[in-house]
Amino acid sequence: ITVFPIFLEGFDGQLFFFDAPYIMRSIGAPATLIGLAASAFAIGIVITSFLGGYLFDRYSAKPVILISLAMFSIFTALTGLATNYFELLIYRLLVGIGIGLFQTSILAFLGDLRPSWRARLLTLFGIFFGIGLAIAPIVGAIFLPSYTDAFLISGALGIIGLALFLAFVPGRPVHVAGRKISLSSQLNIDLALLMVVAVAFGIAFFAFESYISDYLIYGLSLPATTAAMSMSLIGISIPLAVVFGFASDLYGRKPVLMV
Repeated sequence: ITVFPIFLEGFDGQLFFFDAPYIMRSIGAPATLIGLAASAFAIGIVITSFLGGYLFDRYSAKPVILISLAMFSIFTALTGLATNYFELLIYRLLVGIGIGLFQTSILAFLGDLRPSWRARLLTLFGIFFGIGLAIAPIVGAIFLPSYTDAFLISGALGIIGLALFLAFVPGRPVHVAGRKISLSSQLNIDLALLMVVAVAFGIAFFAFESYISDYLIYGLSLPATTAAMSMSLIGISIPLAVVFGFASDLYGRKPVLMV
């Protein structure tokens, strides 16, 4: 239940990227603006990712995740109802803000559940994210050329996740006390290097994801179902990260990260 929102993150993002060419044509916007909509989504994540981790350290993950899941559910559904490009940008920005809040809180929560299994638990993030990436194009292809129902499904799944989290997940692991963290104390060279790597990954990932669907469907003239299967392969490969999670716990983070 704790990592279900990470499935939603992968599902919503990949659903948008797969359906983006159809969305842009429906609202009368050129396909060249798909990247800008992806940037709005990413900016929303950036705005609140740091804040989500900070709030978890100071208070509790549960209210942060509940609020962000509610925001996600509303605006992922509205993505499928956008009538113009300005609305689409706003909805994707707000979806990103919701994801940024629950993404970092869930990562912190998983790391605290059982510290000796930290890497293995964190691989659940990759597994559920990958499952979301794999399933979304298939769901999107089922409803094409319409895309509204697919995003309404995404919103409904968000509400289900919110209800499950509210009912079953505690505020924080019982063995973890609230922490008083100075933000300035967390900045160091290791973190700076990881941030540079994350930026490089983000540029490559979003540039690829933004236009792969348009290229497959309109550039190569592939049927939507074939394009969906091709995009699903991206998500299928990510759960292999579980192997690296076990290796990290056994042999250390640095050698595995270098591999």
